[in-house]
Amino acid sequence: MAPHPIVEYTSEASWAMIEDKFSPYAKETLAKLIKFLEDEILPAVKVAHAQIPDDPVKRWQTVIPIVAELKEKAKKLGLWNLFLSKAHYPEFGVPLTNLEYAVMAEVLAHGGTIGPEVVNCSAPDTGNMEVLARYGSPAQQKKWLIPLLNGEIRSAFAMTEKNVASSDATNIRTSIRQEGNEIVINGHKWWISGAGDPRCAVHLVMGKSDPNNQSTHQQQSVVLVPANAPGVKVIRPMRVFGYDDAPEGHCEIIYDNVRVPLDNLVLGWGRGFEIIQGRLGPGRIHHCMRSIGAAQAALNLLLQRVTDPSRKTFGKYLYQHGTVVADIAKSRAEIESARLLVLSAAVQIDKHKAKGALKEIGIAKFVVPSMALTVIDRAIQSFGAEGVSQDTELAARWAGLRTLRIADGPDAVHIQQVGQRELRRAPALVEKAREIQKKEKALFQKHGLVKAHLSVSTQVQPIPAAPKVQSHASLPPAKVRALISLYHQADSWITPETLLDRIDEAFLPKIGSNVLIDETPEMRLQSMTSLPDLRNALRKMKTAPKMAQWDTEITKRDYEPGEQWSDVRSKREMKVIEALYGVDTTVRGKILPGLDALEEVKGSLKDYVREDKHDDDDDLDGFVR
Repeated sequence: MAPHPIVEYTSEASWAMIEDKFSPYAKETLAKLIKFLEDEILPAVKVAHAQIPDDPVKRWQTVIPIVAELKEKAKKLGLWNLFLSKAHYPEFGVPLTNLEYAVMAEVLAHGGTIGPEVVNCSAPDTGNMEVLARYGSPAQQKKWLIPLLNGEIRSAFAMTEKNVASSDATNIRTSIRQEGNEIVINGHKWWISGAGDPRCAVHLVMGKSDPNNQSTHQQQSVVLVPANAPGVKVIRPMRVFGYDDAPEGHCEIIYDNVRVPLDNLVLGWGRGFEIIQGRLGPGRIHHCMRSIGAAQAALNLLLQRVTDPSRKTFGKYLYQHGTVVADIAKSRAEIESARLLVLSAAVQIDKHKAKGALKEIGIAKFVVPSMALTVIDRAIQSFGAEGVSQDTELAARWAGLRTLRIADGPDAVHIQQVGQRELRRAPALVEKAREIQKKEKALFQKHGLVKAHLSVSTQVQPIPAAPKVQSHASLPPAKVRALISLYHQADSWITPETLLDRIDEAFLPKIGSNVLIDETPEMRLQSMTSLPDLRNALRKMKTAPKMAQWDTEITKRDYEPGEQWSDVRSKREMKVIEALYGVDTTVRGKILPGLDALEEVKGSLKDYVREDKHDDDDDLDGFVR
């Protein structure tokens, strides 16, 4: 039996993993779609671009003739609305699962932007149709969903706003409020895909309807706004690296006191977040599969380019260069990995709907576009200057895919969410490790073995309790100064567990290379000099300027450490240490204790002074006061 034609677009291995999950209808539809792609769509791609006028006005008023022809052909073949699964939308869907459509979406991507459009599977229409099919009222479905499903109109989804960090949708400012039997919308949106199309008949607008709601995720609502409603002002089409993507485009729009009937509210007040989450989940997978198709198409171009017999550099064909072969191998591996990642997400959506597949969708969303960009970039490199020109599809594909790392949630948001979800697994993993450790210990005892040879790294450590951070009020003054200085001078991380050690390390005297004297007051004194030396230190500290005084030239001349400064630290740094710690740094290789240090060990110091008791006690009292 001949293999399914899909293996020429994906791989035998990936198809083998999912073939048994495809219904006979899905296999037949997929084969029909591949034939339609090769016979009709691919030959029409350049023709479609040529039919878009260069005139800056007419290009936005054009319905591409060949695309309209292909739509009629696709509809007759039953290749229509393939994205809408009957399992989730029994009244409107087709008998395909998300997994089955995911493979079809990859195939359609080989046809560029017109591939999905000719079978009525283009964004943003797909997401908007899902919103209306799932959340729309019967009246809303009749007025807007049915014409969209028939391909009679197109639509836009207006969420992203100008001058707002829209990656956090709670920041959205567009006002949606009720006045009698009407809803009034005021806001400034941009990057609204599809709004430039002359067939665009409706905008799904998200804005704030209850800004004072305590729940930030119940402040938003979604409203259906006719594209020709008074107050809807399309300001300009935005350009992506110079591409305007006419006639659909990505537009900047102002909604100026736009009024629509109350019946245009979707699902209910405060349900905006619920709607967009239901909309974006499957849509992200569609984007990812199309991205994989774009990467595969780029790899196909790369292979054709490097095996072109007219292309030789330095006496070799391009494919004979090791770097080119490496690019091909890495691209193949990365595409295969990404494809399996997205297919697994599609399976999760089929089993648990989009809400139950958030982790898989999130991973795919930040992995796949970057992978596709990398593969396309390699293909561009193989073409040289031609690769970034209008003579190949590569530059436009790269530009479109680069936006996908921002659209539908930027990479950073998905990475953060996936990481947080992973961290939830930690307590269960620790508990399981403890149970295994108990069983391991029992086995060692049973067999009379000792575990001393085991590395400490194999022992499961309990999660430490939150450290009790000592209040600054309970620290000696010298340690408070050291604490302040640590944050300015530390050359490694300070944690709550190491804080006190680092304070002592920075403050206490050292012997030799990094030998810390921090055991007892008695041990500290063993490293100190005699009392006459301490008197000398006091005299120097009284004459040494403070840090704030060090900027004057007069002070620099009066206080001349000369060669006594440390070879490691700068003069300014040593003056910071003196001012903050109350120590003398003028003796090479030594930091003498300051007044606060002596205060801390005053009691024990008296017992250890080896000179005349009465004289020493008097001197000591005067020294530390």
